[in-house]
Amino acid sequence: MIRNKTINCYFCTIILCILFSAGSLHAQSIPLTLKDGAGKLRLGIICGEKSCWTDECKIDNSGNSYSLTGGLLKKGKLKITVLSLLDTDGLVIQVTAQNLADDVKLCWAFGGCHGKETTSNIKDINPQECKDNVFCTEGNAFTSYYGEVMKLKTINGVMPQGNNILLVDAHKQTSPIELINSSKKTDATVISSTAKLNNESPLYICLYKQNNKADYNYSLLPSLFNTTLKAKR
Repeated sequence: MIRNKTINCYFCTIILCILFSAGSLHAQSIPLTLKDGAGKLRLGIICGEKSCWTDECKIDNSGNSYSLTGGLLKKGKLKITVLSLLDTDGLVIQVTAQNLADDVKLCWAFGGCHGKETTSNIKDINPQECKDNVFCTEGNAFTSYYGEVMKLKTINGVMPQGNNILLVDAHKQTSPIELINSSKKTDATVISSTAKLNNESPLYICLYKQNNKADYNYSLLPSLFNTTLKAKR
């Protein structure tokens, strides 16, 4: 059985949960629930020594967009827009900040890939679903391997450019700060990092099934988002 570990790329390296399906990937109401066990993404906010997950903010939903206010955002606002991709199963997310303090950062965490259908609506990344996840990370991108040993599935991710991606402990999700500072010595590994939120300068996230039309890096995400948004109007 494959155990939790990170594969060094020299050898092969606040709540939003994303819904994956065999034919499409689309957003539901917060918290979003994964389908087919393809993993869960959490987003949080860090402001100095304080932090919160996005469900602790006031959330207004309109179509594919979520406006977050209150809590650590104070008089500021986050707008999160989630779009399903056109050329593969996956999504691209845009996070835009308005009127935030200079020291506010976005925290993200991903894991819990187990390859089975689930109807769970829990907000945490379930530690029990992290036990056989393998991550290969390179810079701000990663590949997650999961499923049965002879039938491994993969999901690729491109995350905001910021601090290095870390291995952290899914048992430590009381707050984003607790998670980001937790140990990689755990039986329930997830990956996480932070990126500075700049007013009016969007951050992008992409999670996708790789194919011959879909192989992304961060520089492609603004254009990918705009093209996808235009096609869906």
